[in-house]
Amino acid sequence: MSKKPSLTIEVKVKPRSKTSSFVKLSEVTYYAQIHSIAEKNKANLELLQLVAGYFKVNQSQVKILKGLSSKNKLIGIYE
Repeated sequence: MSKKPSLTIEVKVKPRSKTSSFVKLSEVTYYAQIHSIAEKNKANLELLQLVAGYFKVNQSQVKILKGLSSKNKLIGIYE
């Protein structure tokens, strides 16, 4: 894995949604609805799975760069 992410995106997260979804709002901005609650890192783990599935990469290639405890996150995708 390289040191700099090949893609950096901003994601606004809404935990405790009825369904999980990941929607592109602009070139680098996305909106994620997460079914998990924002407790004990459950929502962050589900978010990483959603992002990895959307970009068709392994979950280990997706990292939260900023905003671990915030609804607004900066996520790096590595190749």
